[in-house]
Amino acid sequence: MKAQISAILKAHGLANIKLQTNYSDMNAKTYKGWDGKMVKGIGLSSHSPMDVTDAAYERIIAKTCKVKQALSELLMQTEGRFIVSETKKSITYLELYELRLPTYHYTMNLDSGYQTTYLVPRYVKEEK
Repeated sequence: MKAQISAILKAHGLANIKLQTNYSDMNAKTYKGWDGKMVKGIGLSSHSPMDVTDAAYERIIAKTCKVKQALSELLMQTEGRFIVSETKKSITYLELYELRLPTYHYTMNLDSGYQTTYLVPRYVKEEK
């Protein structure tokens, strides 16, 4: 089941999140979460303080809907989460959340108003 889920997410652009760290050669550094692990996400949209329309947010909504629709064809959905597996003792859910990060790493001395939004999948196991 997780292989099918992974294939759906990869088809929609799941990859390691990378932040630009050097302005001259545009090296990218893989983003790591608070636990030190690399974070994978689907790039939704970039936006800046000079955006005058809601186009970036409309792209976020459209892409999120496409991903959720593809997953709902494979998995049951409850309370905004997808049920991956269920045993006598526990239920494993797939949650999708939005993560907004600066488009450029802070060492580039650029405005943090330039941001990119990612859709990040996370598996959560809950005891019954």
